[in-house]
Amino acid sequence: MNLFKIRATIYRDIREYFTNYAVITILLMPPIMALMYSTPARNIEVNLPEEMLFILLGTVLASVATNIPLMLYAEENEHGLLRMVTHTVPDLISSISGRSILVLLMTAVNTIVSLLIAGQLAVLNWPLIVGLSIAALIFLNLGLIAGLLAKLQSTSTVYGVVILFLLGMTPIIETFFLDQGHPLMQLAKWTPVYQLMAIHNNAGIMPYVIMLIWLALSVFAVYLSVLKRGKTL
Repeated sequence: MNLFKIRATIYRDIREYFTNYAVITILLMPPIMALMYSTPARNIEVNLPEEMLFILLGTVLASVATNIPLMLYAEENEHGLLRMVTHTVPDLISSISGRSILVLLMTAVNTIVSLLIAGQLAVLNWPLIVGLSIAALIFLNLGLIAGLLAKLQSTSTVYGVVILFLLGMTPIIETFFLDQGHPLMQLAKWTPVYQLMAIHNNAGIMPYVIMLIWLALSVFAVYLSVLKRGKTL
């Protein structure tokens, strides 16, 4: 990896964060959701329901950690910018490293800000922080995979929405009032956000094991995506 290229990617992306309206919208979405969710709860002096809390956390992960790198890489692919700034696979890895560092930092900041707005910062403890860190890496990898493979911004939007609703906002399935044995409920319980809920409820080590499997599979998929994208540089 090239430290100069990593720094250059970070500086370039910081400018995007302040000038790209789509990125700004994504960054603002979770705090706005936190305000919308928490205001009715405060008005009747009750705590935010657990499902809504983890929908909020999942939205942060899927919007910031996934959709920002997905959107930026899709834009670069469509306009040919990625080929202009990366000529070899090591260059691509340096670009991914720089972008990932900034995305993970913004994910952490957005999580804290959203929880502060929702009045739920006390929910953070070391087990959940570890779980959120693993989940952030998983969602980041999903964004990298889709971003590297997407050739059009319109395609990336579809990928991003699917990840947001199926993996980020998974706890919303609780509002469907399905039986616990329903196939959709059984599938949902294997998703990363449900593992965070399990960690919050002191479910032991199994949620971490499931998330580490997700992480290993997503890292392998990123590796394959980099190899495939590297052939077109």
